[in-house]
Amino acid sequence: MTLDILGVIVWAFVVTKLFVADFDRMILASIAPQALWVLDLRWLLVLALLALVLLLLRARTLGFAVAYVVGFPLVLLLWKLPKFLVVRRSAVLTSTFAALVTGVASRARLFIVALAIACLSGAAILSGDTTLIAVGIVGMLVALVWWIVITGIDLLNSSAFIRAQAAAINFVLGNHHLERFVTPEQPDQVILKTWTTQDATKFRDTAGYAVLARRALLLWASAVSQFRRAPTALLLNACIFVVLFIQLVVVSAFVNYGLFSIDPTQFTYATSPDWLTFTNYAVSAVAFGEISALTPAFGWAVAVKVFMGVLGSVGVVTIIGSSFLAYRQGRSDHESDEAIVALRTKADALRDLSEEQFQMSIEDLQQKLLVTGWGMLKIVDWMREKTRLADVDQ
Repeated sequence: MTLDILGVIVWAFVVTKLFVADFDRMILASIAPQALWVLDLRWLLVLALLALVLLLLRARTLGFAVAYVVGFPLVLLLWKLPKFLVVRRSAVLTSTFAALVTGVASRARLFIVALAIACLSGAAILSGDTTLIAVGIVGMLVALVWWIVITGIDLLNSSAFIRAQAAAINFVLGNHHLERFVTPEQPDQVILKTWTTQDATKFRDTAGYAVLARRALLLWASAVSQFRRAPTALLLNACIFVVLFIQLVVVSAFVNYGLFSIDPTQFTYATSPDWLTFTNYAVSAVAFGEISALTPAFGWAVAVKVFMGVLGSVGVVTIIGSSFLAYRQGRSDHESDEAIVALRTKADALRDLSEEQFQMSIEDLQQKLLVTGWGMLKIVDWMREKTRLADVDQ
């Protein structure tokens, strides 16, 4: 628990310092500006703290703690979250987490490129040089429009999670590996007399795998069905809308700050505006609103406000927030239905194949496996409990 808290604090400090602001200097400047020189010697404080930790902890404990804190994001992603999902044993939670990871991964490369352009443009706007500010304004607007276009194109398809499910289903069901996996070698009377215990165990395990594979397909279909009915997809789509709105506000604030830095006469204001004023102005501009503290007065400022209002009210709210998201939801539902039908059809085919191969119903086969002590029946029972599909034997 202590290492978790320390990991959160350290990584929050790093992310904030790298991407938000040098907040430790800002806080000290407001409280004790005469002590700012202390921050120039922060490496001595870190060295002293490290020496103290070395004295208090053993080398092995310290090494583990340092590795844990440094790799804390990986610990969360690869250990904490999977452990939480296993403990909760919820197909909806698992599919939600998988959908989030799939969605982020599918757009990570383009997002990093857009973020890099935006960060470089923001640094140019804050540089104070007129030429760099102009370049930064253009870069910010290009990155924003590019990302909105990418998002719109992506929303014309189903969600990345549903597309990944369809690809996985096609891979699993398209090469007949399952049939070969659950089809035993049928012995004749002569070969049966020479069977060893190992041969009989192999035959029993193949029968068990047939039952297990069918249940796994039904559970998979159930997970897709629950994901479609759950509010997860709606929440993920809402997150896309919220992120776009935040991007609009941030870009609008930076662009208008850059215009103000180049030519303050583009705006009318009572007192010199700060970042809070520019942020408030950006929020109102996205919705074609106004604030009394800062209003556009001339060409460029008015043009930027109209442009951001069109992007926000028409581009994001109307086209993406309404039409594209509704279209995507409909397409995702359609592809989810196709995936569920494909999985259930394959599960029924495996049941028919097993009943033909073993000359008994799937229920009788499970009873035989129970009598012979096949150990993986508990997994089959757990899958049965978690399967939520109509017209499926429970």
